[in-house]
Amino acid sequence: MAYPPRSTSLRAREVERRLRLPEQALAIAEAQPVIFGNPQVFAGRGKGPFNSWSQCKEELDAKILEQRRKHDKNANPLPHWTIHDLRRTARSLMSRAGVRPDIAERVLGHAIAGVEGVYDRHAYDEEKAVALKALASLIERIINPPADNVVALRSDGSQ
Repeated sequence: MAYPPRSTSLRAREVERRLRLPEQALAIAEAQPVIFGNPQVFAGRGKGPFNSWSQCKEELDAKILEQRRKHDKNANPLPHWTIHDLRRTARSLMSRAGVRPDIAERVLGHAIAGVEGVYDRHAYDEEKAVALKALASLIERIINPPADNVVALRSDGSQ
């Protein structure tokens, strides 16, 4: 899967990224509706990609608060966060998952500085695929921790 979609600009073509997505990400992509005539996984209007991040972020915040209030009627909204926080979190989790820093930077599409960025033209496709798989596995363990890794505490604080 190419990400982002191919562009006609010279700079975009120079940095076009290829990412082999893990199964968890492919399942999300495959679950998206197909918009006739639009080749994007997350389709916007016409043939372009989705780009209404601010509007949908507000809707997501409202849905999160609604879900929180199902469990606690006095729940407050989440503290301020931005879509970019998800990239920062992914980068931090890749470190936690043992991904090499230079590979994590390449997964995010960051330019590699200095001599390495000038002379190293290897695509690192396999290394990026392994990094994304490690990230997906870590997120899976965070969301669904192994049963033997959870200890219930009594209300008095003892086990």
